[in-house]
Amino acid sequence: MTFQKQGFDRDTLQFYDANAASYSSARPDETSPDLIAFLPNLAPGSRILELGCGSGGDAAEMLRQGFDVDATDGTPAMAELASKRIGRHAQVLRFDELDVTAQVTTPVASRGNRIKNRYSLSINRM
Repeated sequence: MTFQKQGFDRDTLQFYDANAASYSSARPDETSPDLIAFLPNLAPGSRILELGCGSGGDAAEMLRQGFDVDATDGTPAMAELASKRIGRHAQVLRFDELDVTAQVTTPVASRGNRIKNRYSLSINRM
C-alpha cells in the first residue's frame, strides 16, 4: 500500500504494513504492564479507544477483562491482524485522522496523562 497524505511518517506506516506478520509474531502474547496497572482505574465495561493497536494484544486483554474496545491502527495489515485476533473489526485510523472533540465525557489516559473524553484512551507504543 502507498501512503500519500502528508502529516505523518510514511516510512513508519509502510514498514508496519509490509512487516505486520513478522512484527506480530515477535510479540505473540505481549500485553503492556502499564495497561495492566491502569485498567483497574476504569469503571467495569468502560469504552476504550485504542490507538495503534498493532496486532491486537492489548485489545484482546481489555476485551477479556470486559471492556468495550474500539481498536484502531494506522495500517491496514496491522488492523487486519488485530481484527482476526480479537474477533471484531479493528478500524484503520491514523492519529492525524482522529477527531473526538465533540464527545467529551469520560476519563482518558495517554501513557500516563489524563484528559476528558468519551473514551478511556490507551495509546500504545507511540
